[in-house]
Formats: sequence, structure tokens, C-alpha cells
Amino acid sequence: MYSDVFDCYPSVKRTFMKAYYKKWTEELHPRGQPENAGQFAESAGASPSDYADAGAKWDDPDAPVSGAGLLSPNEGPPMEFAKAKALSRGGDMAGWAIQMADIGRQAGIETKVRPAIGDWAPGGEGAEQAAEVVLSQARDYDQIKYALAHMGWQSNQFAVIPFVEDHSGPDTMWEIEINKPQEQVRPILDKYGIGSRTLVDMGRGRTKVVLFDPGTQIEESVQNVAREFGVYYGQRTGHGEVFPAESGSREESVAAYRHYIEQYEARHSGRPTVNAQESRSDSTRESDRLSFGAAPGQRAAIAHDFKRALGEGFQGAEL
Repeated sequence: MYSDVFDCYPSVKRTFMKAYYKKWTEELHPRGQPENAGQFAESAGASPSDYADAGAKWDDPDAPVSGAGLLSPNEGPPMEFAKAKALSRGGDMAGWAIQMADIGRQAGIETKVRPAIGDWAPGGEGAEQAAEVVLSQARDYDQIKYALAHMGWQSNQFAVIPFVEDHSGPDTMWEIEINKPQEQVRPILDKYGIGSRTLVDMGRGRTKVVLFDPGTQIEESVQNVAREFGVYYGQRTGHGEVFPAESGSREESVAAYRHYIEQYEARHSGRPTVNAQESRSDSTRESDRLSFGAAPGQRAAIAHDFKRALGEGFQGAEL
């Protein structure tokens, strides 16, 4: 990632190198004894041989992990971009985002939900209200997928995308922050063939583009977009998937979510679990339920509290 930025901005490279790489000196980095000349001195009793095994891990296997998720509350067909944008700013979306954040926290993960637009068909009627879910302090991918499965079930979705950061993973979550509104970003994404994108309104005319890239195949396109706008881009490597991978209906997807949830809770009986009864009211008639999951009686209160907390809409907000 840095090499591409350095090619575009040589001055950035000079500043970076000056800040992060110091001149090597014997005083600052004393070598070992003559018998191990050419190696750094051993520290705290550790020997270079302790790390000779190619399979050795430097990471703490019990350390918490971070991740992300992408999903939508939309239960209807895709729509025009303008309509999706309007819906992504409404009180119904606020209520749904609050519920999704609560599900993640019940699952034992620090969770933030950023309302967004899922823009699937470049230049056409292929958009829907969506969200970027930011997850931290999770135990493992299993826990992240468990939370996203509950969110998918709650939202009656065909699929969700859970993702966990892992520097050795094959997949990537790309992030590009651009000082342009979504309408001006979309044509450039189209130009470089990036079709499935999540656009987060960061407020003040700024857009964050989030891209899930299985197998890390679109790096060149991401670089081209960043060059076009003269901005940096972020690369989070890890493991992710579209879950469930194959489904013929929302009913089949819900069955897959519930099956995974049951398996997870059986495997990890000591972990926090999501209270499905609180998260989803299946007894509520479909015609009386908001398309985003909130019961009708909650709509006014949720919208009022949300708007009061954020003042002027919730562009750039996270819950």
C-alpha cells in the first residue's frame, strides 16, 4: 500500500522514512558477543532460535480481534439511488441501526453502526439503504459471524457479510475516504469497474467507500480511484464471506442464520448470547412492523431521541 502512495507523492515518502526509520548505530543498537557477530544482542533472555520455527506465531492467540460487517435493512427490491439516500437518513433507519448496535453488544462485541447506502448496480436502479458495522474487542471470527447472523435474522436479509481482521487472511476490506459527496464519487467508481460498494455519508460533503473484496482481486481499481481523487486508501486484510453463500429465498436465509446461531451457542456455552425475544418480535404482524424491525410504537420515540442526540440529521453518525 505504501509503495503506491510513495510513487505518487515522493515528499510523503521522505517524511515517512525520516519519521519511522532511524540511522543504525552501534550505540543505539549494540551487537552481541563476537560469537554471534552480525546479530542484535539478545533481549530479556530471548534467543533468535526461539523464533526460528517457521510456524511460530508472534500474535497473542487470546488477544481480542477487530472486524466489520455489511448488511441492509431493505426487504424490497433495489431502488433508485436518490430514494435509497433519502431512506438512509430517516427515523426508521435510525431505529434499525440502534437495534443492530444493541445486537452486537449483547453478543459481547463493541459495536458501532454507520448508516450507509448499498450501491450494487453502477449507474442504475440498484441501491438500497445499508450499514457499515464496526466491531472491536471480539474473541474470534465465530463471535463476529454470530452477531451478523442475528442481525441478518432480525432484518430478514438474503445475506450478510461478516469480516475479521487477520494479517495473513486472503480477503480485504478496502476503505477510501473522499472529500466529495456520494453523487460525485459514484461515476468514478463506475469508471474503474467497482460495482458492489457501500457508501457512508461522513457529513460535510465527505464520502467513505467500503468494499469487501474476496480473494483481494480489485487492488488496482482501488488504487486508481484513490489516485483520481488524490487521497489515501486503507486495506484491512482478513477473512470474510457472504453468508449464507447460497439461498433461494429469505426464508432459507433465516433458516441458515438460526442454524448457525444454534451451533454457535452450543459450542460456546459460556459466552454472551443475544436475546432473540428482545431482538425480534416474530409475533408482531408483518403489516404492523416497520421494514427495519422496530415496532410501530417505537418509531416516534426512537426518531425523537436520535435526532435530539445528533442535532441535524445523522450524516456521519455512528450508533
